[in-house]
Amino acid sequence: MKIIACGHDGVIAIGLTSQGARTDTMPGLDDDADGIGFHGDEGKIYDRQGSWGNLVLGEHPERFTTGDIVSCQVTRVQTDGLHFLRIIRFGKNGENVGPARYIENAALYPSVGMGPRGARVQTNLGEDKFAYKMQGTAIYYCALFN
Repeated sequence: MKIIACGHDGVIAIGLTSQGARTDTMPGLDDDADGIGFHGDEGKIYDRQGSWGNLVLGEHPERFTTGDIVSCQVTRVQTDGLHFLRIIRFGKNGENVGPARYIENAALYPSVGMGPRGARVQTNLGEDKFAYKMQGTAIYYCALFN
């Protein structure tokens, strides 16, 4: 996802959320839905999995702003005949940000949250060539920009 304009205070997030997630909150912050999100204003990753609560990942914030390209990569790994893990990685300008997260058997969907007026992004869900290829072999990328 290319940040065209970060708006007044740069509140933009990219991530994944479960079906039924609220549309008035950022990925990873919904108390009633699973999700994970990389937030540009703070540069942190918020992870909400069931009853775990919001886990803030990343000791060293990696903020993003106008002109940056941020991404969410999902890799699926089968653990046995019935179960699989999804490995979630975030990136900024082609570099991995924060640790990879492992999510079991969850149905999550690409999500973008924007708070301020004037914020604009351009997404690419695979319809165009991706600007960067991140570490690992992905089954799909979401919101990368060419």
